[in-house]
Amino acid sequence: MIPLEVKFDHFDCTLMLSLPVQEIPLPVTHEADRRGFALKREFHISVTVSENARKVRLAVDELGQREETLQNLETLAHTYSWEYAHTGDYSVHEESYSKQRLLSTGKVGARPHMRRAIVERVMLPDLARYYAALSALLGVAFTVPIPHVSLYTWSDAEEFASRGVGISSAADFEQTMIARL
Repeated sequence: MIPLEVKFDHFDCTLMLSLPVQEIPLPVTHEADRRGFALKREFHISVTVSENARKVRLAVDELGQREETLQNLETLAHTYSWEYAHTGDYSVHEESYSKQRLLSTGKVGARPHMRRAIVERVMLPDLARYYAALSALLGVAFTVPIPHVSLYTWSDAEEFASRGVGISSAADFEQTMIARL
């Protein structure tokens, strides 16, 4: 399958692959209902988010020639076909956002909160190649994340109820996982 859209955000330096609505197995839906999770309104694969997006922003600022570098990043994002495949591997993740963590990411007015999500791992063969090219372009080492789609989310802070937990690496994926479905 291929994404509906490849979206590179010049301000946040995030890269998202928009996906069509997918059919979710009943046991996963029942578990989401049991936990009080909400179905996401849109599905996407986050290619660069959280920590990796922060590293991209810092590198862009350090390199100078901001507009040219951002255009090169957008061109790089559209170099790949981004074909993906569902795996049927579902899990529940949980992450706590402390005041200190929120301040370090620029969320000055946000209150500490908890986020949870049910995700499905996906296969995304272009991901490692993209990160190798991104590292070469920016001169920065990145951790390649586990490709996944957040299907259901929950938070005790209303403004973050539709957000995932912020998984930027394989270590994040394992550390935030609280259950396999």
